[in-house]
Amino acid sequence: MNRTGVSSATHKTVGFNPSLLVENKSHGLGVFAAQNFVIGDRLAIFEAEFVEYPTRYTIQVDNRKHLVTEGNLGAFLNHSCDPNARFVAETLEIIAVKPIKKGEEVTFNYLSSEWEMASPFQCQCGSDECHGSVQGFRHLSMDQKLQLADLALPYLRRLIPLQPWWMKDELAEDERGLLLDGKPVLELAQEHGTPLYVYSGKTIRKRLGELRSALQSTGSAYRMHYAMKANRFGPILALVRAEKDVGIDASSPREVALALQSGFRADEISVTCSMPSRKDLKLFAEYGIHLNLDTFSALRRWAATPGRNPNVGLRLDPGIALGYGDNPKLSYGNSKFGFSLAQGLEAYVFAQDAGLVVDTLHVHVGWGLQQKIAGLLAHVFSQVAELARDLPTLKTINIGGGLCWKQASQDLPLAIGSWAELIKTHLAPLGLQIACESGTYVVASSGLLVTEINTLEQRFQQPWIGVDCGHNVNVYAAHYSIPQEIIAVTQPTAEIDAHYVVAGNINEANDIFARSCSLPPMAEGDFLAFFPGGAYGASMASDHCLKGLPKEWLI
Repeated sequence: MNRTGVSSATHKTVGFNPSLLVENKSHGLGVFAAQNFVIGDRLAIFEAEFVEYPTRYTIQVDNRKHLVTEGNLGAFLNHSCDPNARFVAETLEIIAVKPIKKGEEVTFNYLSSEWEMASPFQCQCGSDECHGSVQGFRHLSMDQKLQLADLALPYLRRLIPLQPWWMKDELAEDERGLLLDGKPVLELAQEHGTPLYVYSGKTIRKRLGELRSALQSTGSAYRMHYAMKANRFGPILALVRAEKDVGIDASSPREVALALQSGFRADEISVTCSMPSRKDLKLFAEYGIHLNLDTFSALRRWAATPGRNPNVGLRLDPGIALGYGDNPKLSYGNSKFGFSLAQGLEAYVFAQDAGLVVDTLHVHVGWGLQQKIAGLLAHVFSQVAELARDLPTLKTINIGGGLCWKQASQDLPLAIGSWAELIKTHLAPLGLQIACESGTYVVASSGLLVTEINTLEQRFQQPWIGVDCGHNVNVYAAHYSIPQEIIAVTQPTAEIDAHYVVAGNINEANDIFARSCSLPPMAEGDFLAFFPGGAYGASMASDHCLKGLPKEWLI
């Protein structure tokens, strides 16, 4: 397990990160964390010094290209078959892939980088995944190589016949083509017609279970609210209602009315609204709903509304623009939402003076959060905690949503374990209830949008596909510039034939879903599936151009 034979060192700070220590333990020298780290944290970075041959003190990054680590931190990094860090060849960095606690050893899997070990050894890491003899990637079985695919360096991944990134959990393939929860998507499209949104109930329940487990791991009392604006399909609301411990996050009186009709009690519904009218506030008061408000005007008018709930939340602007792809449309910091953190105490006093009781601080930092923002989110949480300590009537910290699923192969969404660790570190010590409002995380990966190809022809030296829906049915590309995987329903993993432009059927120039979509040979009458399609699809659809609304189906 120990790659070094150099002289001992104890409590010696080395390498890029002073929060890592080289220590001599029972198994020899190793690298240990001097602080807690979350998934995605950069632990070390190496200078680009390479040789053409492997040694005991090199990390292989490509064929005949080995990074020299002798004399720096890399020489002390030990192997584990179940590591908490990985080596990134493109940037020569060590990145945390699991939460790492202070005092824990930092390890990576040598088999993820080495084709042939210069110094093979017998592993004694003791993990359930232990390979025993560590000789190099070339000596692994194909099943073992596939299990290592996520950690393996690019030059090794090229040697593995990998499935597409999206083919896991809910999606699969057999002779009938693409399957969702074992159901042939082609048959669903033929039975119900297109455009069709189809959802996996099994996946939705699984995601809710993951959220529940993550919140339980923080040690705090918690409350889950499903953000119904992500998907308000009746059978999905019924599924969420059947979970019994999940409430609703709503943003309008009509959403509240639908939640009540779906069996949710008023005390299970939280409303976070922007620029509410007097009519809206009157209806919220009649429903007996708890509001999170974000302007002095809304607080003043809510306080004057007869019959209103006296308890109220303050929505905060996180002050940092975070969101998918740095897209300002998906970032909620420095935007129209919320009181600044500096205004928090002033808003609290204003609400109290108006006869309201502030029981909640609410902060939502953005949609589609990626792992790289973990440090910034920690900063936001710590600032919210600092404000919360000065507000004696608080009972709840509502951290909104933001957790997401992959939209493209290169995405690295904020891991739910990392999210939970940040809550545990910065918010749990307050002793308050933690609330969240997840929508995308719960339903996005459960769904597909299925469309039929109605046009196939060559235009501007490129093959074009036209489908039977437009941005009135799927707003991701036209409105947000968010990518989606487009999958050939009857041959989802067939060999690529061409790079197509995929266009919608709305009479507007921006109705283009993809400019270079890699697909096998296609024909008019074939079907395409857009993934992920479970969130903000049908719920944002319109009858623009009187094209009609999509159909929906829950498996």
